[in-house]
Amino acid sequence: MNQTQMNCSGRNHTSQMKTWKFILQLNFDVIITVAALLGSYLMLRAFHKFQNLRTASNIILVSLSTADGLLAIPRILDIINLTLRYNAKYLLRMPVIQKVSGTFTFFLVSVIILHLALMSVERFIAIKFALTYHTIVTKRRSRIVSIAMWLWALVCSTPDGISYSKLRQCFLSPC
Repeated sequence: MNQTQMNCSGRNHTSQMKTWKFILQLNFDVIITVAALLGSYLMLRAFHKFQNLRTASNIILVSLSTADGLLAIPRILDIINLTLRYNAKYLLRMPVIQKVSGTFTFFLVSVIILHLALMSVERFIAIKFALTYHTIVTKRRSRIVSIAMWLWALVCSTPDGISYSKLRQCFLSPC
């Protein structure tokens, strides 16, 4: 131990490392959140502003961009949880925030993966059926399939899950 400095192996050093880790993680989370929101906003703004961007292919892209932008919500919940955990008064882990954030993240990642698969199918149709592409892939069909992807992800990613037997029972008899 030095006369002018604190003991580096003691409690103060650990506290400083914890503070720096918290600050770095918080900055990273905020940067990712702002980037997701800004990128999605720019995509939606361009789609809304320019008529020539409103194609069937871009409808799928806008739906994907919306899911990317909504990923900021679980990041904000994670920032709140991180801040509450760092503060000594709130040593609880806030399991409700973690559960909501995890479920919503899983839902949005499911939507994103389904939309990426949908874009792959759309590109395959564009290459394989180049001459009849515009009759196969229309704006109306793109909207319907995008909505179906959101609903499918919602059904498949609910926490307790809507089981197959419940769905089957609902379709066979009135709910």
